Amino acid sequence: VGAKVNCSPLFQVYSFWDLTIIRLSDFMTRLHRLTITPAQLNTPFLQLTREQRHYLCHVLRLGEGDPFIALTGQGQAWLVQLNPDRDRAEILKPLAASNELRIPVNLCIAILKHNALELVIQASTELGVNRIYPVITERSLPSPSESKLNRWQRIAQEATEQCQRLYIPRIEPPQAWADVVKLAGASSQKFLSSVATESPALISQLSLHSEHSSQAQEIWLAIGPEGGWTPVEMHLAAEYSWQSVSLGQRTLRAVTAAIVGLGLIAATAESWC
Repeated sequence: VGAKVNCSPLFQVYSFWDLTIIRLSDFMTRLHRLTITPAQLNTPFLQLTREQRHYLCHVLRLGEGDPFIALTGQGQAWLVQLNPDRDRAEILKPLAASNELRIPVNLCIAILKHNALELVIQASTELGVNRIYPVITERSLPSPSESKLNRWQRIAQEATEQCQRLYIPRIEPPQAWADVVKLAGASSQKFLSSVATESPALISQLSLHSEHSSQAQEIWLAIGPEGGWTPVEMHLAAEYSWQSVSLGQRTLRAVTAAIVGLGLIAATAESWC
C-alpha cells in the first residue's frame, strides 16, 4: 500500500495514500499566509488585530473554520483556523521551514531611481536573500525617507508570504559604501559585480571555490548604481577582500544584475544541500 505501480513510462497508477499525500501538499501550498507578531500568540490561540480580521474576512472572505498559515517572519509558522468570533484563530499544528538557502546570502544594492529598488527587494526575497543593504554611493540617489524604508520592508513581507518562505529578509538602514564594505566577516564570500572585462565570471568563481563557499559563514553580493562603481569604490572593495566578478558579456541594468547574480548564487547554494 502506498507504492506507485509503473504501467508505462508515460503513465503511473497512484494508490489512495499517494493521492492523499499529493492532495495535502497541494492544499498547503494554496493556503493564504498572514504575518503576525509573537505577542499575538496565546497558545492554543492567535489573537488577530482589527486590520488582520478585515483582511481575512472581507478581503479573502474566509469564514469560521477556514484554515490559513500564520508566520512570524523569523522562522516560525503554524497552520491555524479561524474561530467563530473571528477575533481569534486556533493553532492546529506548527510548520517547519524547508525552502531556505543553506547559507545566508546578503545583497548590497545601490539606491536606485523610481521603483527599481522595490523590484529588486521583491525578486531577491523570492530568491532567498537574508538581508538587503541599500547603499549610498557616489552615483546613487541619496538616503530615502522613513516612509520609503517602511514600504520596502512591507514589500519584503508580502513577497515572503507569496513565495512561501518563513523568514522575512531584513531591510537595513541605508549606509555609505565605505561603511557597508566593512560589514562582511573574514570567513564570508564577498562578490562585487563589475562591468570590467577582465573580471572572472561569478558562476566560475562559485564553482571554483564551491568547497570553500559551502563552508563560508555568509555570501555577499554587491550591485552598484546604473553608472557603475567609481574607481575609488572598487579599490576600497579590494582592500576588504571583495572579489570583482562579471555577470556576462553584456552590460546589465542594476535590477537585472541583482536578479541574475542572486539567481546564480541561490542555484549554486542549493546544490550544496
